[in-house]
Amino acid sequence: MPIPTNDLLDNDRRRFELIHQASECFDRILAAIDTVCERYEKEQPHAWAMNTVHTNADWLRRVLSDMWHDAGVAGNATSKHTAVIAASPELREAFHTLNELKGEFHEIADEMKGTQPTYNSQSVLKEEIAKQHPQLRAHLNTAGLARLSLKKTWRRLFVFDEPVRHVGIGWYVSGRSIVKISVEDAEKRLIKLGADQPHVAIQLKKLANLPPGEPLALVRKQSPLLRCNIQFAETDENPKPRPVAFNSSMPLIVPPDLHTGLLPPLRTPPAQPHEPRGESQRRKDTKVEDSPFLPSICVHRYYTADSSAA
Repeated sequence: MPIPTNDLLDNDRRRFELIHQASECFDRILAAIDTVCERYEKEQPHAWAMNTVHTNADWLRRVLSDMWHDAGVAGNATSKHTAVIAASPELREAFHTLNELKGEFHEIADEMKGTQPTYNSQSVLKEEIAKQHPQLRAHLNTAGLARLSLKKTWRRLFVFDEPVRHVGIGWYVSGRSIVKISVEDAEKRLIKLGADQPHVAIQLKKLANLPPGEPLALVRKQSPLLRCNIQFAETDENPKPRPVAFNSSMPLIVPPDLHTGLLPPLRTPPAQPHEPRGESQRRKDTKVEDSPFLPSICVHRYYTADSSAA
């Protein structure tokens, strides 16, 4: 059913309002980054960063300005800027302000995504923001940076005001994720690749020979993650603080150590994760066949009683 004309006009008006709001919010994000970096340069706090020697204000500006896709790099790739900064109350407040603006931008982008036509709403938003900053865009193109990444723009920093007793950062290698899907789901995934392609046609034929109700396993290799664990210091207000853990791809902002004024005790990871265990160390209770049944979409069959016996 066609959308009524008045609804289309209201929708276009709202899209224009959201684009304007997002552009203004992006300007405030850039201004907040300037404020953070200026205070950082003035205070020169103690900091550690992964694979980085000089944690100066130029380094921090590069990290906070990483809101653009690298040309030739997959759009879903996420750059890692794992670091810890021992920040004063004033510097932490500046980081809090930056986080609030990132949250505001996220809300605007989410609402933009729901406007019609939904397929290009956020693409229009990214293009309009680029138009508002032509000098910045020209510089980014020269540097090999292609277009605005919304996820990078709104990703927040972890900022803690409570005193910290210890920070531990380490690699987390989970190997692979396994998601149960139906035969119908697998068929849709194959068709998206092009049913007229010979290799896809072969896999569709294999799939057609399965019982419709047989569950299949979508297996994806997990990229190594840097995970941060924080243990807080005991205080009168919080005599038994609970530790927190989270994936770490942006700098962690904490108060300086109460005794040294520097970073709290810190355990840092090696530059690269350890190699995953070999096939001989595979979990004994796995229920998924080793070889993919539909290799183009990384779908495996589950072991049956017959195959287990064999």
